Amino acid sequence: MKIIMVGIESAKGKYEFVAKAHKFGPASGFNLDPEKFYLEFGGAIPDGEHFELEVIEPGEGFLNFHDRKLRIVSSANQRQSFVWYPYTIPSIEHATVVFRDWCLGTVTSIEKGIDFEDAFSQKRDGDDLSICQTIGERYGIKVYHEIVVEEAA
Repeated sequence: MKIIMVGIESAKGKYEFVAKAHKFGPASGFNLDPEKFYLEFGGAIPDGEHFELEVIEPGEGFLNFHDRKLRIVSSANQRQSFVWYPYTIPSIEHATVVFRDWCLGTVTSIEKGIDFEDAFSQKRDGDDLSICQTIGERYGIKVYHEIVVEEAA
């Protein structure tokens, strides 16, 4: 299993995020309910290789402490929190981008009081800036490290 670590920096300080990237084959063994999550919110159940991102750090206390609606979803057994992304994540590279963008949106939401989706929707049509550049330029919130490693046995 891969571990994704992302560091976000703002004028208020640094935040460390860690996710476990759970890998699944075609429509089998998901942590998140395929019908109630993927089909309802994303329009389709992932077919083929797919990753789900379990948020390890910051912990549940941090995620539940803030009054902003953070984009997380609980697993079917309610024991784990996952990044709210109801679409197929076909590779570890794509998983890394999704997690990085989720981390940026989370910090932007907490620090600036901006709804997570509003932070991303401010990227103008035809704007060549990435989400990272857009949030960095508008809010001074940037990624300072992004690492993917194999989980130790």
